[in-house]
Amino acid sequence: MDVPHFIVAHFVMGICIDIDGKLLFVNEAFAQIFGYSRHEFLGMEIAELMYFEIVGGYLEDEQDFRQTFQ
Repeated sequence: MDVPHFIVAHFVMGICIDIDGKLLFVNEAFAQIFGYSRHEFLGMEIAELMYFEIVGGYLEDEQDFRQTFQ
């Protein structure tokens, strides 16, 4: 494991990386916050972790963000 990956994996704050809303990486702190193992998150939709009221705004913001950079 390289140094940057080690730092992110062991950082005390929860960190996740997603592409198109699917989680590709979470660190141990993130897993502890939500009560899952790190492996249970792989491929999970990030929207599954949000309150229903927030999901709609998140998806709209993500679509706006993607359209800005296309």
